[in-house]
Amino acid sequence: MLKKLFLSALFICLCSPSFAINYEAIKESAQKGDVYAQYDLGLMYSSGDGVKQDYKEAFKWWRKAAEQGYAEAQYNLALCYDNGEGVSKSKTEAVRWYRKAAEQGEVHAQWNLARKYYFGEGVRSNKDLSVKRQNRAEAERWLKKTVSNDDAKTQYVNDYAKAQYVLSTRYVDANNIIHFRAWE
Repeated sequence: MLKKLFLSALFICLCSPSFAINYEAIKESAQKGDVYAQYDLGLMYSSGDGVKQDYKEAFKWWRKAAEQGYAEAQYNLALCYDNGEGVSKSKTEAVRWYRKAAEQGEVHAQWNLARKYYFGEGVRSNKDLSVKRQNRAEAERWLKKTVSNDDAKTQYVNDYAKAQYVLSTRYVDANNIIHFRAWE
């Protein structure tokens, strides 16, 4: 009985307007430079949660948070550049922001950065064999970081498993270039 009463009270509190997400309060905090509010405001605009969906606004707020070094915002900014959402598509800018997030241990960024290097997107072109060799080695380095990332092992199991699988398909050709059969 007591448990049922507690759950009812909790439901009432959580559904109360005073506990609802307050767009104005988040926006005010974001405008004052709060990195988490900036990131959250970007999420709201990206998903249309409580506001009209607007990728340009999402990009604007994620950029503010990303410039303060917030890895998740840097990753989202990279996705915006990669997909052309809220900004002109730029593989080079996507790589730049994936790298910033990846260097802070953001698992999805590490995975995406590995793919960019492997396929020569947003980095030096894979047309020259020596550049391709360097890019493939860099791809392998980021895959290994994904596999050794503790967050990948616990929270982002899908990226961890994908990275492990891709690494398991590694081979080196006669030109000493790394290949992953999973990505061929």
